[in-house]
Amino acid sequence: MQMKYLPRTIENVLSKQSAFYKGVMLSGMRQVGKHTLLKQIGEQRRYLTLNNSRLLRMAKEAPEEFLILNPPPVTIDEVQWAPELSPALKAAFDETEDRGLVWLSGSQRLSLWSQVADKLPGRVASFDLMPFSIYERQGLGLSQKTYIPSINRPRLLKPKTVSETWDIIFQGAWPEFYGQTTIPEKSFMTNSLSFI
Repeated sequence: MQMKYLPRTIENVLSKQSAFYKGVMLSGMRQVGKHTLLKQIGEQRRYLTLNNSRLLRMAKEAPEEFLILNPPPVTIDEVQWAPELSPALKAAFDETEDRGLVWLSGSQRLSLWSQVADKLPGRVASFDLMPFSIYERQGLGLSQKTYIPSINRPRLLKPKTVSETWDIIFQGAWPEFYGQTTIPEKSFMTNSLSFI
C-alpha cells in the first residue's frame, strides 16, 4: 500500500530557489523523505539515483559524459557517492545562465556539502530536510509559517487527545511510520535507532 503524499513545508522554498540558482542541494538523514519530495515537486525532471551501480560507475569514471547523457532538468540522488561530479557540474553551470538545472540530494550532510560547496560556491542553494513536523503530519506543511510569538496567532492544528499524543511520540516524525497504528513500541524503538 502506497502512503498518501503529505506536503512538506520546504516545497515552495526549493521551487523558488531553483529559479535563482543553477543547482539545488537537499540533504538530510536517511528516510526523511528526500526522494519522495524531489520526485513529487520535480515531476518534469529526469530522476537518477547513484544507488544504481551502472550510473554510479559512469558518474565516477566519466562525469562529463554522465552529464551530457543526462541533460537538465535532472535530479541526482545519493550524489555523495560520486564527488567526481563536482568539477563537471561546475563546468556545466559555467557554460549557461539557465537556472534550476540540477537538483542534488544525499544523506551525508557534512561530507556531501564539503564535496560540493568548495567547487560550486554561489551556484548551488543548500537545504536540509528534517523528519515530519507536526504541521506536515496533519497535511498542513504548506501552511506552516516561521514561528513568531503572538497572542493572536491563528490556530491551524487540531488539538490532540492524550492517546493521539502518545501515538505521535511512538511513531516519531519519520514518514515511513506515519499513519501506522500497530507499531509495537519495543521493536519500533529498536529499529528506529538504525535511521538515526
